[in-house]
Amino acid sequence: MTPGASFPSTSWTLPNGLSVIVAERRHLPVVSMSLLVRAGTRQEGMGQAGLASFAASLLTRGTTLRDARRLAEDIDGLGAHCGAHADSDYSVVSLSCLSRDQETGARMLAEIATSPAFRNEDVEKRRDDILSFLKREVDLPHVPVRNRFNARLYGAHPYHHPREGTVETIRSMDREGLDAFHRRQYRPANAFLAVVGDCDPAGFDRIAADAFGAWEPVAVPETVVPPLPVTATRTVDAIQKDGMTQATIRAGCLGIERRSEDYVAVSLLNYILGAGGFGSRLMKRLREREGLTYGVSSIFAPRLDRGPFYVTLQTGTETMNQALAATVEELSLLREEGVTPEELDWARRFYTGNLPLSFETNDQIATRVLERELFGLEEEYWLRDLERMDQVTPAAVHEAARRYLDVERLTVVCLADFREAPLAREFTPAPA
Repeated sequence: MTPGASFPSTSWTLPNGLSVIVAERRHLPVVSMSLLVRAGTRQEGMGQAGLASFAASLLTRGTTLRDARRLAEDIDGLGAHCGAHADSDYSVVSLSCLSRDQETGARMLAEIATSPAFRNEDVEKRRDDILSFLKREVDLPHVPVRNRFNARLYGAHPYHHPREGTVETIRSMDREGLDAFHRRQYRPANAFLAVVGDCDPAGFDRIAADAFGAWEPVAVPETVVPPLPVTATRTVDAIQKDGMTQATIRAGCLGIERRSEDYVAVSLLNYILGAGGFGSRLMKRLREREGLTYGVSSIFAPRLDRGPFYVTLQTGTETMNQALAATVEELSLLREEGVTPEELDWARRFYTGNLPLSFETNDQIATRVLERELFGLEEEYWLRDLERMDQVTPAAVHEAARRYLDVERLTVVCLADFREAPLAREFTPAPA
C-alpha cells in the first residue's frame, strides 16, 4: 500500500436519492464539496453539441435568489472558490471553503447547482464568450483534426460532439433549452456529492439534508445513445490547409470503458507506447532515432462507453508519410511482439511513484471518489489497481495490445498543405 493514498470514506443516501460520500482529512481547516451529475456530452441529443458545457458554465452566473454579481460577491465574502464544468459523461459543480463555513458553503453549492436562473442577459453574454472562443480555435490545427477524428470514430454517438460545441449549435441554443436540460438531468438520484476535508461525517449528515433535502426527486429518463460504429477498414481524412509547413496528425481507434478488466494492462501498455515521455517507444523512434517530430504521445481516454485511443503528433509536411509509417509500424510491433519485462517494470515504477502526487489536495481526492461512484469501481480502487499492476505480466500487456491496437482499422486524420507533398497512397488517395 502506498503511504498517504488511503482515504476511507463514509457514505449514505438522502431520502430524495442523493448519494453523499465524506472522506475526512483533518490536516487543514478546509472542506471541498463536489457535486457530480450525469449531465455530460453523452446526454446531449442530435444537434446539441456543447449543451452540457453551456449549461454548466451558467450555473455560477446567477441563481433564482441572486444575480451574477451578488453571487460572485457572496462567494468572495465567504472566502470560497466555486466552479462548474462539463465532461464527456458528467458535469461537476464544486465549492471549497473554510471548515467553519461548511454549512453556509453547502447551502450555496446546493443553490448554484439546483436553482440556476439562466437569465437571458447571462445566456447571451456567455453565448458571445463561447462563440468568440470557437472562432479563435478554428485557426489551431489540432482542433479541426480532433473534431474530424471524433466524427469519424463515433459517427452518431454523442462522443463525437466537441465538448464546447460548434458555432452552429451554440447559436441555436436558447434559455428554454438550457433550462430543460438542467431540469431533466440535474436531479438528486442522478448525482453524487463528495465532501473531503476537515469535517465530521456524522455532523455533515444534517448539513447535507438541510442544504439538499428540498431538491425534488424527479425521475431522470434513461440516456439512450446510438451504438458505437464498427469500422471495417482503415479510414483516412486529409484536411487541406493552405500555407501550412507542418502536418498535424491523429491516428487511433476505439479504446476501452473505464470499467474494463483490461484497464490496468492498457494503462501500462499506453505508458510504454507513448504516454511515458522520452522513455516511450514512439518518442524514442520518431524523435530520437528519426528526428521526425519534437513530440509525440499516445492517449487512452476511458469513459462510460469506449473512449478513444489515439496517437497525436506534428511533423514537417515533407516527413508526414514517414512519421505515419513509423507510428503504424510501432503499433504493429507491439501487437506482434509485445513488451519486455524491463519496459513493464519501468511503467509500474511510474504509476507507483506518482500515485501520491494525485492525492495532494482535497479536490484531487474528491475527483477520485466521484470517479469511483460514476463508474462503479471498488472502494479505494486506486490501491487495488496498484495491486493488480504487480500481477500484470508481459503476456497480459501483449494481449491488451492485440485487442486494442487495431492497426488494420485505424482512423487517421491529417491536416497539412498537400499541394506539394500529398499523403502516401496507403493512407489516402487524395486530400478532401
